[in-house]
Amino acid sequence: MKKYLHILIFAVIFLLSMSFYASALQAIYVNDAETRFEGEITDAYAIGSDGVVKISVGHAYALTASGLQLLNTDDGTGGGGLLYDDGTVQVAADRVKVGLRYYYSDARDKVMSAAYLSVETAVLENDVGRGFAFGSIDAERRFVQADEEAVTAETSIYARRLAEEGTGIGIYSSATDELLYSVDYSNSGSYLAVHPLSEDGAEPLTVFEPRRYYGDFCFADLGNGKLTVVNVVDVEHYIMGVVAQEVGSSFPVEAIKAQAVAARTYAMYCVAHSAYNVRCGFDVTGDTYSQAYIGYTDSQKIISAMRETENQYLTYNGQLIEAVYFAADGGSTLNSEDVWSSAIPYLRGVNDPYESAVWTRGALGHRVGMSQRGAQAMAQYFNKDYKDILGFYYTKVGLSYGYR
Repeated sequence: MKKYLHILIFAVIFLLSMSFYASALQAIYVNDAETRFEGEITDAYAIGSDGVVKISVGHAYALTASGLQLLNTDDGTGGGGLLYDDGTVQVAADRVKVGLRYYYSDARDKVMSAAYLSVETAVLENDVGRGFAFGSIDAERRFVQADEEAVTAETSIYARRLAEEGTGIGIYSSATDELLYSVDYSNSGSYLAVHPLSEDGAEPLTVFEPRRYYGDFCFADLGNGKLTVVNVVDVEHYIMGVVAQEVGSSFPVEAIKAQAVAARTYAMYCVAHSAYNVRCGFDVTGDTYSQAYIGYTDSQKIISAMRETENQYLTYNGQLIEAVYFAADGGSTLNSEDVWSSAIPYLRGVNDPYESAVWTRGALGHRVGMSQRGAQAMAQYFNKDYKDILGFYYTKVGLSYGYR
């Protein structure tokens, strides 16, 4: 009995001494005796496959064959994970209207190049197909051909405003400058639509400045002296083009999936709520004022990630959320009211222990919603899937399938 009592007393003394030593810690060693960090330990580092990685001492990490892995995450940070899964949510459309060339204000247009603003025509080339049909877009966002003769076998055409006075639009042959089709009036609710014709069942692609796009093209003169160009494209092809531009194929696949769900949700939220609808007749811009959109991509990694998350949306209380995101948070995200006017319950700021594994250059962007660099780090170094990522950056949200 005395033997066990002596062991117990020794253990207590040992633990107390270690506790005292830890409280007085002024330096740590990681991986070997040569790598020393001194001073007040508020930050800690580990040596991983990509070099020295900054980590938070409030979390436990292990260095594995797959890289640095976070062991304890139940510390009150983050959005709490997805609260519900596999629900359904109603969406307003299955096609998105994307403003590729538009005028919004003199202040905004100053960031565009002079060459871009001076272009008075929009050239389209049917890259995979046999010509174009002309008409309009109906309430269901489907192309409606004007009549049997509103068609051309020309594979290269251009649109321009008909005159300085009025708001008419004409479509011309690039080869002969012949007027092929026109409307004498256009506005935000009545664009002239151009539909690429397919050949041998192949889905047509249209070249425009100088990228390739799925879907239809629409043109209008909104009375501002400029030609407005809109791509009307199905949601999933649109998401491929957004993901390709926003993060690209170099990101880990789970981060790409998270970006796809966020971008899809944001787009459908804008279909129902966008300020561009009444004024310009489209849902989102193709630049960073909405979300960057590159059109067609042939990246199989992106296409596969999109298909694995097809028709999935983020919801809060059964409604689509405004799934905003940005490049990097620098260690923490912000509440929506810290940046904009209103407090949104699913856009709560969180402490981010992940992002610094791939990004140490501070915040980049508005810092509300999902950090793209944080998503990259969570997937690349912490073995998190896209649901983990979305449930971390958005608070008390669910994942649902869209229906109409």
